[in-house]
Amino acid sequence: MPQDNLEIKLWFAVVSSLLGSLSIFLPLYLFKKRSEKKLARWGSILGSLATFIWKESTPTPEGIAKELFNLFHQGCDNVAGVRLTVFDDLLIGEKTTYGLTLKDRDLVLGRVYLYDKRRCDGVLKNIVPLASQRLGEVIRSLSWRSQAQTDPLTGLLNRRGFDLNVHYIIDRARSKQKPVTVAMLDIDHFKQVNDKFGHTVGDKLLQAVAEVLEKNLRGEDLAVRWGGEEFLVVLTDSDLHQAEQVFERIRQRISSLRVEGLNKPITVSIGLAGSRIPESTDEINDWIKAADTALRQAKENGRNRIEKE
Repeated sequence: MPQDNLEIKLWFAVVSSLLGSLSIFLPLYLFKKRSEKKLARWGSILGSLATFIWKESTPTPEGIAKELFNLFHQGCDNVAGVRLTVFDDLLIGEKTTYGLTLKDRDLVLGRVYLYDKRRCDGVLKNIVPLASQRLGEVIRSLSWRSQAQTDPLTGLLNRRGFDLNVHYIIDRARSKQKPVTVAMLDIDHFKQVNDKFGHTVGDKLLQAVAEVLEKNLRGEDLAVRWGGEEFLVVLTDSDLHQAEQVFERIRQRISSLRVEGLNKPITVSIGLAGSRIPESTDEINDWIKAADTALRQAKENGRNRIEKE
C-alpha cells in the first residue's frame, strides 16, 4: 500500500510538472504561431502594395478600386467597400457608416468602409496610410502617363495614346457585336495657312478643329492627332452610313469655324474605312491605311469632301 501511494504521488508530480511546463510553453507556442501567421499576412500585404496596379499596362479607375478593395480585404475581412473621390466617387462594394479616410499629402483620395467598428486588431490602422501613399503615387503616375499619351497642343491622344487605348475599342466592339469605322481627316491647304498667316494662327486652327471633334464625338470614340494637320478618329458602334452622317456634320461645323487672324475658308477632307467588327489591332491598322487612301482620293476629287474605301 505505501508503495502504491508513492507511485500515485510520483505520477501526480510528473503530471503537475508537465502541466506547469505546458502552461509556460503552450502560450509561447501559440504566440509564435500567431506571430508567424501575422508576419505571413503582412508579408503578403506588403508584397501586394509593392506591385499595386503595375500589373496592368493601362490601369482603369475600376481596376484600381477593385485591387485596393482586395488589398484591404486581405488584411481585414470586416472591409465592406472602397470609395475613390479622385475618380468621381467610384464605389466598389458597400457604403456603410463606419470607415477610414484615404489621404495622401493632405489630399483626400477616398474612404474604406467597414461593416462595423472592428478594425482587425489595428491592421487597417497600419495598412490605410501605406495604401493611401501608394494610391497617391499611382494617381500621380497616371497623370504623367496621361500627359505622355496626349498631344500637348490639341489635348487629343497622340499615336502612343492610340496604341495604348485601341484594344479597348476592339474588346468593346467584339463584346457588343457592333461595327467600328475609322476616319482620317486632313485640313485642306494647311501649309498655306502657316506660310501666309504664321504658325501661331496655324496652331489656333488645329486647336479649333480638335475642339469640333471632341464636341461631336462620344466618350467611347477615339480622336487622335495623327501628325501635322492630320487627325485619326475611331468611331464605335457605327457602320459606314452612320459614320458618313457624323463626319458630314463635323465637316460642316469645321467649315463654319472662325479663327482669329485667319481670313480664308476652312475646309477638311475625310476618308472612311472599316465598318466591321475588328478582330485585332492589325486589322485596325489596315483600315487606317485604307482610310488614308480614301482621304487622298478626297483630295484628288477637289477637297472639302468625304470619300469611302
